[in-house]
Amino acid sequence: FFAKDITNKNINDAISFCLPYEATCINLVCYLLKLSKNSESPNDDKNKKETKKSKILYLDEKIIGVFCVNASNMFLYCIPFDYSSVSASDVFNLLLTEFNFSCIFAIMGEAIFQAELLRHLRIRGCINGAVTAKYLLMTKKKDSSCSIPQPLLKGVKIRRALLKDAGAILPLQRLYEKEEVCKESAMMSERLSLLNLEKTLQNETVFIATYNGEVLAKANTNSRGAYWEQIGGIYTAKKYRRLLIGSYLVATLTEHIQKE
Repeated sequence: FFAKDITNKNINDAISFCLPYEATCINLVCYLLKLSKNSESPNDDKNKKETKKSKILYLDEKIIGVFCVNASNMFLYCIPFDYSSVSASDVFNLLLTEFNFSCIFAIMGEAIFQAELLRHLRIRGCINGAVTAKYLLMTKKKDSSCSIPQPLLKGVKIRRALLKDAGAILPLQRLYEKEEVCKESAMMSERLSLLNLEKTLQNETVFIATYNGEVLAKANTNSRGAYWEQIGGIYTAKKYRRLLIGSYLVATLTEHIQKE
């Protein structure tokens, strides 16, 4: 029972292990795919630092889990093992040895394992989570059609956002972060919010709903994996809610992803 650093030699093994569970760990798969792509440049110092924060967990030479800390210091994981085959406390003790959780900003992943990890961190690592955000995972069946409801506000337009739209979207992004991301913690600076938004516009698919030139709602992909894409960042300005604008926006984005 041991852990190894993810390297250029074993990263494909890590990806293959995670793919059957991609729907629940798409952030991890997306991260590993980027690492794999960057590994084509072996002299990339940044990539070497990233791989050193990524581990494969083995039991008798068989992979039972993959763990990574990404560039934003988020702890991502895929560990679907049967607890009857290995001591859970051994797993968590090993993780506390391999990773410095005092430097980790957030833990993202399946809830049952996360709750146990947080419990062990409180007991063994003397670390308490400041905020826990619970999300329900909804997936779209491949064979289901996507009906697009028309918004009750006439004249609403849906389009893909471009990098030049960052300034117009920023006020909505700030409200989204306050309500859905930061919650009890301090708000991010406006400059950091803008940088994150620009990064999303460059790397993800972002759609917006506008009315008379005003941005009313936003939705985007958060992670793009091998077979799945995760939609997030969904937010509608308060005075325009209950008008089916958000539903219209998400359905349009979903249809675009399927066609793409």
